[in-house]
Amino acid sequence: MLDASLKYSCCCLSSIIALVAPPLLPGSAVDHMSPAPIVSFVDNEIDVDADDDDNFPEKPRVDALRWGILGTASIAQRCVIPAIRNTEHSKIVAIASRSLEHAQEVAEDFGIPRAYGSYQALLNDPNVQAVYIPLPNHMHKEWTIKAARAGKHILCEKPLALDETECREMIDACAKHNVKLMEAVMYRYHPQTLRVKELVDKGAVGEPRLVRTTFSFPMAALDRDDDYRWQAGNGGGCIYDVGGYCISIARTLFEDEPTSVVATLTEHPEHPGVDAQLHAILSFPGDRTAVMDCSFLLDDRQEYEIAGLDGRVIARDAFNTWGPFPVAIELQRRETTITETIPGIDRFELELDHFYRCVTEDIQPMTDGNEGLRNIRVLQALLKSARTGAPVRV
Repeated sequence: MLDASLKYSCCCLSSIIALVAPPLLPGSAVDHMSPAPIVSFVDNEIDVDADDDDNFPEKPRVDALRWGILGTASIAQRCVIPAIRNTEHSKIVAIASRSLEHAQEVAEDFGIPRAYGSYQALLNDPNVQAVYIPLPNHMHKEWTIKAARAGKHILCEKPLALDETECREMIDACAKHNVKLMEAVMYRYHPQTLRVKELVDKGAVGEPRLVRTTFSFPMAALDRDDDYRWQAGNGGGCIYDVGGYCISIARTLFEDEPTSVVATLTEHPEHPGVDAQLHAILSFPGDRTAVMDCSFLLDDRQEYEIAGLDGRVIARDAFNTWGPFPVAIELQRRETTITETIPGIDRFELELDHFYRCVTEDIQPMTDGNEGLRNIRVLQALLKSARTGAPVRV
């Protein structure tokens, strides 16, 4: 029973995370600020010198997972590379781009020992144990399968693939070569998400019936017409980019799969064939519903709420804050509002912690290939409904 007079702001990281989050490894929040190392640049020939790793500008690590980065995308440079450098159990030993010059530039910026002028050259490097794939969506399948054949564990950006067929091929390849495949859905590992799920599971809102979720940002105003996300054949569109989060949180909170969906979409006049905005209703078993929207046209919005017969929980700034900033949860029951503030913690570091445990302890990732497959199945149904103007069974 909640005390109607209880209004508080919980700012103690240890009290919240100890309850709901996987334990962090020691030193995972350390920011290593060291001088740039000696950097070697390699094109298609492998030049592996184990001693080179001694120059990597981070404190000594025991059994650190050695990463290669397949691509120089913004999310890699802005989020994942810094997160790897800030975790105790990982280090970056190589980065690749289709342009050796560009790979060299990024390697110098981040103190990465080796730069490659092709993705395959990095996969041929025996010193690389795991790869992060931030490539455009239509390239995920090809390079995940090639990485699996090279014996590398794989953290692949979402969505895993363009459709179910591609996703199954990726899952099969990773199983055949005995490597881990994890979709980079970082918000799932954040204590905000885990806390909301805990509240719902403990009955804080009564029987949950409705999820409402949104993720949008004004990419149309960013003057990036050459961005692959405006290209239909490359897996462009707002639902592939941000709509997957909305699908994921609804499925996660309901612990179920939708039975049918109905959706509408809007295209940008300068980018025909690509969904710039999508609105949808997802019907779940047990008279439960999710209402979602995602957009490249609207202002920054990323939140969700789950409503039940006795109350609702609202999560603000729920998916990606582009940094370890505090986020909020509101529990509303009748006239009572309880606010919890989750102190800033990096979603990407938590994601990497989980990946490390999966590799070293041989456990299945929470956001594994099958989880990605289930999400892409719903995504495809939404696009079909929006294109045909009819409900689609999932």
